[in-house]
Amino acid sequence: MKTLILSVLIYLSFYASATEFSGQIFDSKSQKPMAYVNVGIIGKGIGTVSDEEGNFSLSIDDKYTNDTLKITSIGYLPIKYNVRDAMAIYGNSPAKIYLEESSYALTEVIVRPIKYTTKVVGNTNSGSPCVYFIGRDTAVKYDGCEIGTFIHLKNKPAFIDKINFSICSNDFDSITLRLNIYSKNNENILKHPIYVTIKKGQKEVTINTKPYNIKVEDDFIIAFEALQILQSKKGKASAKKFSFSGGFSGSHMMTRMNIYDKWARTKAVVIGFNATITYQDTEKGNWFQRLFK
Repeated sequence: MKTLILSVLIYLSFYASATEFSGQIFDSKSQKPMAYVNVGIIGKGIGTVSDEEGNFSLSIDDKYTNDTLKITSIGYLPIKYNVRDAMAIYGNSPAKIYLEESSYALTEVIVRPIKYTTKVVGNTNSGSPCVYFIGRDTAVKYDGCEIGTFIHLKNKPAFIDKINFSICSNDFDSITLRLNIYSKNNENILKHPIYVTIKKGQKEVTINTKPYNIKVEDDFIIAFEALQILQSKKGKASAKKFSFSGGFSGSHMMTRMNIYDKWARTKAVVIGFNATITYQDTEKGNWFQRLFK
């Protein structure tokens, strides 16, 4: 009985020490709410994603008051607060946060080589085993979770023209994912958000990234972030699952609970993410490489 009482007290004290930081995020220019904005504490694995109306809510334990809270969205300037300062500014009132679009001084001119090579890099697995992304653990909140594949490029600059993967199983009506592409230092290199909505019954997915002129200069990570899950009214929600096709050999699979978490590498299985890339044909010399400098 004493053990039970002690456990309850510890449980209550843990939640008593947590503060709810909530609010709504807007585009500073249009004044419209912003969906799918990441809000979290850097390096602590604590984070969430705003809903379609820009609303968010994040439970922050008191032990993180000296850490940094970051609010970020692709194509916008990030906002950083000391957690203690954020609590002092907004108190118990819902925060209203405005993000400003990133501005680029010059429009980037992309010149593709006359002589080039196209190849597929990554994993082309399209069968079993199924790699579960959503629904395996019913206690987990999946919004903001990421899963990815590490791609070895061997220090050869390239354009990413397509991203491909296969669906192993999907019990949901639709799932919206955000594509993220990270450099070796874990910086998202995308300048514009790229979303993909997967419908029930869809088995193959190809994302045409050529219009975005995505350049990579070294190894990179293809990752997908869970944003919105629409469930069918039929059947138990706890029984619904979503999985990608995978395999047992290939480029490493990486997972994390949100963008503020550290990547965890899985060695037992790999996930079938791959990219179609265009790069310099070595017969044409080094002129193409100089375009990237």
